[in-house]
Amino acid sequence: MVTLPPGKKTVGCKWIYTVKLNPDGSLAHLKVRLVAKRYSQVYELTYVDTFSSVVKMTSVWILVPLAATYQWPLHQSDIKNSLLNCILDEEVYIKQPLCCSGGIKVCRLKKSLYGLKQSPRAWFGHFASVNQKLGLCRSEKNLYILTDTA
Repeated sequence: MVTLPPGKKTVGCKWIYTVKLNPDGSLAHLKVRLVAKRYSQVYELTYVDTFSSVVKMTSVWILVPLAATYQWPLHQSDIKNSLLNCILDEEVYIKQPLCCSGGIKVCRLKKSLYGLKQSPRAWFGHFASVNQKLGLCRSEKNLYILTDTA
């Protein structure tokens, strides 16, 4: 909790509640998460760059047969809470959630939050740096190429 610096803008936030059910319709568990109101972000005031790492299906249709032909190993992974595990490079301030409001302070985010326009870019930067440290990819003019380490 900090006082909003002059010239900085805040991003709104809201709670999202989800009810998860078992296949038989009984209650499995309840989930809640705090998300940023993306529509309240203003270019160059609350964010500068955005990024989305989405693969085109034509790329998949070409690479999978090539991998099968040349016996390249294919790996798939799902990283849970990926957007929440990266540190933000820029200062982002959000308004206090409704349950906590009551003061003039705002929340300064250290880590990314769902809904922020810069979250995917921060995640990809973190993911690429970890892969480079592990030797799984190399950087050539901001193009990340997976290499065979075997």
